[in-house]
Amino acid sequence: MLEADYGFCAVFYDTKPLVLRYLQPVFKNIYIQNIICNGAKTGIFLRGLPEMPVQNIYMENLVLNTDIGVEIKDAKGIYIKNCDFTTKKGKELIYIETSQNISLDKINSNQSEGTIFNINGESSSDISIKNSTFSENLTKVVFNNNAVAKSLKFNK
Repeated sequence: MLEADYGFCAVFYDTKPLVLRYLQPVFKNIYIQNIICNGAKTGIFLRGLPEMPVQNIYMENLVLNTDIGVEIKDAKGIYIKNCDFTTKKGKELIYIETSQNISLDKINSNQSEGTIFNINGESSSDISIKNSTFSENLTKVVFNNNAVAKSLKFNK
């Protein structure tokens, strides 16, 4: 029995689906610049699939007035440069889960309390932030779900 619907194809054999990846959409090599966002729930929301992460997304010159700053899950090669965040107090600024090669450069935030990074998953790695300053009252990072401290580098 073969069933196809909107780019997903499942072959049923012994009641376990076999996912055929060539039919899944691929989101990669995207460049976004000069964006102003006012009032959204999340400023940057990138979500791939474990077997097919979003890849090579470049964002530059962003002004985001949102509830939450960034949420990235199942992604590789994400570059965010020159971004000003105005977010709700007490919310984490950047949430990353099972993602690799994330680079943040010249990030500014209005946050004076809360957490900058919430990093999740043991496969999260090679996350860096540079040329950014934050309030001394902020917790720099929280690691959850087997994420490790070496996955994040603060560079000046």
